[in-house]
Amino acid sequence: MHGVVFRVAATEYTWQDVLDWGHRQGEWSDHVREVREGVAALALARESGEPPEDDVRVAAAAFRRRHRLISAEDTERWLAERRISVAAWMDHVRRSLARDRQRERVSGLGPDAEGSAVEELQLWTAGVCSGLYPNFAIALAERVAAAEAWAETGPGAGPAGDRWDALEAASIAFRAAAATDRAVAEEVLARRLDWIDLDLEWVSFPEEATAREALLCLREDGDFSAALFSGDTPASGRRRARLCDFEAELRPTLIGARTGDAIGPARMAGGWRVTRVLSRRVPAEGDEEVRRRAVAAVQARAVRREVERRVRWHVRY
Repeated sequence: MHGVVFRVAATEYTWQDVLDWGHRQGEWSDHVREVREGVAALALARESGEPPEDDVRVAAAAFRRRHRLISAEDTERWLAERRISVAAWMDHVRRSLARDRQRERVSGLGPDAEGSAVEELQLWTAGVCSGLYPNFAIALAERVAAAEAWAETGPGAGPAGDRWDALEAASIAFRAAAATDRAVAEEVLARRLDWIDLDLEWVSFPEEATAREALLCLREDGDFSAALFSGDTPASGRRRARLCDFEAELRPTLIGARTGDAIGPARMAGGWRVTRVLSRRVPAEGDEEVRRRAVAAVQARAVRREVERRVRWHVRY
């Protein structure tokens, strides 16, 4: 865990730095709890011969597909680069599978519960395989890059005291300075379509033909009532969100939709969806949520530029 992860200027940041920083994040306690529950769940499962090795192999294959590890050699190389043995990885798969199946029995176990002691290797394997530790590394690199930029352009030396507190303060100061009124206004203007506020209701059918009949009913009658008497049992729902937060399949037809429009059917996971637009509102000046999104986008872009300029990765995820 002492390998170098990235470098900024002359300073190297190791996995120990990443984990020291990670200990301070809210996700850390959940991480330890989940590993502890996995250890306890596997101990319980083994009393009854669970989980079957066939199920473990299926879970391991699913992990490999998620990470695009086609061959056994790909998997072994991926694990070796992360200092994880095949045996440790398979134990992680077993713990994760057992925890999923024993969730009610192990949920909320205290640190002193029998069979729940956690080893460093178990934490490391779970943290890497879940993506938590790589995410910590990326988040830390972003803060370091922002702090370096602030040290060059800000008022001078950062606050004294704890290393990570000083880093966070400098990073926050850089982000705040990046979100000028002009930059935020330009972002709102550029993203007006993405941030259109839409209130939609929808019905989804397993067959396209039924969905088309429902669309005709909706356009003629103004509601879904006739569609609901079709031979299929539809799924229905309602959601209010910004355009960019809806599924990619819907966005092209929603961009020009007006209040009251019936659109579809769109091919979605699980069927064909017919949608009615209940309301549509273009971002207006003074919209606090839109401003919040614009500030976040401007800050994220500023930090990304600094990461590209300053961070040299030794381990790339």
